[in-house]
Amino acid sequence: KIGDLIGEHTKGAYHRMRDLQGLVDFSHCQRYLMMGCGPVPGSLFYLHDWTSIPEIVGVERDETSADRARALVSHLGLPRIKIVDGDAATLDYSPYDVINWDPFATPREAIRTRLVETASPGCTVILRDPTPAGELFFDPRVGSLAPPFRVLGSSDGFPGRFRLKHHILTVDG
Repeated sequence: KIGDLIGEHTKGAYHRMRDLQGLVDFSHCQRYLMMGCGPVPGSLFYLHDWTSIPEIVGVERDETSADRARALVSHLGLPRIKIVDGDAATLDYSPYDVINWDPFATPREAIRTRLVETASPGCTVILRDPTPAGELFFDPRVGSLAPPFRVLGSSDGFPGRFRLKHHILTVDG
């Protein structure tokens, strides 16, 4: 497992994905997208280790981070993970079954608008949002989301410096 090889900093992103077990059924997912995967995509490594999703995509707008992530994925020999250069505010989300909307992906309102415009009805959106303690770092979004987003469930949250939790949304048609 890749999780056994990664350093302490990346282990946080890797292990936060365990929070999704029981909340998201990845068994029918063909294409997964992570907004803002960064140079060491720990969340994608977790999905590679613990799911059979055929295509796990990380999008990164910082060219240096994307190049580093691609080199690392290639070095580790992870053919199901693809790293693409892109801006979450301009992506076409229609090809993806599950979309992970990270709080670091900005501008948030432009991303929300683009998701509404292009996400396929019935797709799952994983929203990382702050717990009350984390609101010092981020403005919460889940309470302000209007249709077509509908909350299906939420995690209890996970420890870390930003105090985040996962909300599972669907996009109604």
